[in-house]
Amino acid sequence: MTKKTITIGQYQICYLDNENTDKLTLLFVHGWGADKDNLRAVYQPLSDKYRIVSIDLPGFGESSAPTEVIASPDYMEIVRQFITALNLPKLTYIGHSFGGKVGILLASHYPDLIQNLILIDAAGLRAKHGLKWHCKVASYKIAKFFILNILHNPAMLERMRSKVGSDDYQATVGIMRQILVRVVNEDFSDCLPQIHCPTFLYWGECDEATPVWMAHKMNKLIPDSGLYIVPGGGHFSFLKDLRIVGIIETMVGNGR
Repeated sequence: MTKKTITIGQYQICYLDNENTDKLTLLFVHGWGADKDNLRAVYQPLSDKYRIVSIDLPGFGESSAPTEVIASPDYMEIVRQFITALNLPKLTYIGHSFGGKVGILLASHYPDLIQNLILIDAAGLRAKHGLKWHCKVASYKIAKFFILNILHNPAMLERMRSKVGSDDYQATVGIMRQILVRVVNEDFSDCLPQIHCPTFLYWGECDEATPVWMAHKMNKLIPDSGLYIVPGGGHFSFLKDLRIVGIIETMVGNGR
């Protein structure tokens, strides 16, 4: 794999390319907090049969970060421009988590770009929250008001956020944390019926970040889709069971 960079708008995008330009292309797009190497266990066994391209989304890996708060549709547009700039025809898109969400948007808005769509533990649906979660949010809002308006101590608020926030929130800083807060509750259910390319959903049975009910809902709403649940698998289901490699080969064909 050769590491390359390309300018897309204001961004310097870093990506890996095995340069098998006479083969069909598989584009791998990582999840939040990951990078172009995250799906290596999946694309490495396929590197002889296909052109493999794996991208660092803006703000991750070695790509430059946004300078303002953007949302998932903005990431979709960046990836669309990336695909066009590299002239990647008959593309198969493999997206994990946040990368899957971007794939949902691309396939529904630009059907001519995506020939096959493979979603691994994909985001894209708003999470369901119970009473405990709502009580936690209410408590946080009360504490935030007290800290900012009575104590006037923003540093204390930041320390509290770091303790109660999700793993992704705690691991993210600066503008990327603001982007995470914006994208985490997006819901693109209405895009799913607009996906008409063959789609496969690969999901961990015990995924807590994107629970398995999301997989079943996506499977129901995407017209031409299949689903495999990895027994005991978590959010990185491909690390538990690599049969995703064979599924990709079956969907795409022999790569010529």
